[in-house]
Amino acid sequence: MSSLRSLALALLPAVLMTPLAARAQPAPAAPAASPGPQLPKITRVLVGSATELGVDAESRPAHLGLWLTLDVAGLDQLVEKGRAAKKPLQLYLNGMPLGDVSPVYLNANGKPSRVRFALVRTDNAKLTWSALLGRPRAQRRIVEVSVGLTGCADGCADITDGFKIPLVVIRPVLMSGYLALLAGGLWAVIRLARTTPILRNHGPGSPWSLDRLQMAWWTLLVVSAFVFIWMISGDYGSLSNSVLALIGISAGTGLIGAVMDDGKQAKMQQRKALEDEKAELQAGNAQPAAAAAAPAGAPQRTAEIEAQLATLPQLKKTKSLWTDILSDENGVSIHRLQVVIWTLVLTLIFLVSVYLRLDMPDFDNQLLALMGISNGTYLGFKLPEKAA
Repeated sequence: MSSLRSLALALLPAVLMTPLAARAQPAPAAPAASPGPQLPKITRVLVGSATELGVDAESRPAHLGLWLTLDVAGLDQLVEKGRAAKKPLQLYLNGMPLGDVSPVYLNANGKPSRVRFALVRTDNAKLTWSALLGRPRAQRRIVEVSVGLTGCADGCADITDGFKIPLVVIRPVLMSGYLALLAGGLWAVIRLARTTPILRNHGPGSPWSLDRLQMAWWTLLVVSAFVFIWMISGDYGSLSNSVLALIGISAGTGLIGAVMDDGKQAKMQQRKALEDEKAELQAGNAQPAAAAAAPAGAPQRTAEIEAQLATLPQLKKTKSLWTDILSDENGVSIHRLQVVIWTLVLTLIFLVSVYLRLDMPDFDNQLLALMGISNGTYLGFKLPEKAA
């Protein structure tokens, strides 16, 4: 009995120490996670032409008309995903897709390692380029280039991270040439307006013509905007149908106004002949000898001339540009003021659209109808005017 007790006392410390030893042993290490597939990543961007790969984007900024060559690590994986999803690769600039631009692959060791894209302004890429090139103030901008599956929206994993490159917005040589041509054109128009009756109702000294000024205004505005958009974006299809309609309205108004002015010009010649005849009759009556020899019907003829002169328009003299275009024979008229106001409103909309979006606005049909009504009202009031 005593031996059993001695054995139990001997084993008791070992039994008490076993849980403590087990607790002190470190837990087995978790197995290391296997590395996942490497995400595609742009490592280099070359800027060149269709026939050359070019140089690094840091040495040569990109602009419309050039090509981008992208070195992409893991490009073959991205291409396989695109083939499986039946979605070709697409170039993204600042996260915005460059639509209708097909990728060109360059292979290495039987796998695609490079992809090329042309920087062109297609119909489906107009919004992207308008956002990138709109509000042109600086010569260059920094944009992020990425490549991914077509239609890759926010949160899509099948797209590379952005690679920053410089993008040319304004090319100094083209801008200098544009400003020189614009200044030369304005100088030529101003000189012609001062030395010829191109923008007046009749000859030099006659009032400024509202319809001719409006036609010249829209012509210069549309031509200068067209060249400006082409210079920055390379787009020569920026004319919208509504802008063409607006030019047609102003040209039609100018044509009808010119016909009215020509009709009044013939009457002005008739008026001058009658005034000369009246002056001769009055000169004859002023001299006693001539008055005795004058025909008996001279006073009656003078009365007939005065009656005819009352029905013919009177020649107006120019005062100032704004006074001439806003005034008729009775002073400032509301129908002329209406034409000027709507012309200025549409001009503001036009200039803002060209500057912000590099695109001519597509005016609403109601706005065009309103402009047509204003011009038609102006012509309707101009027809019976007795001053020319």
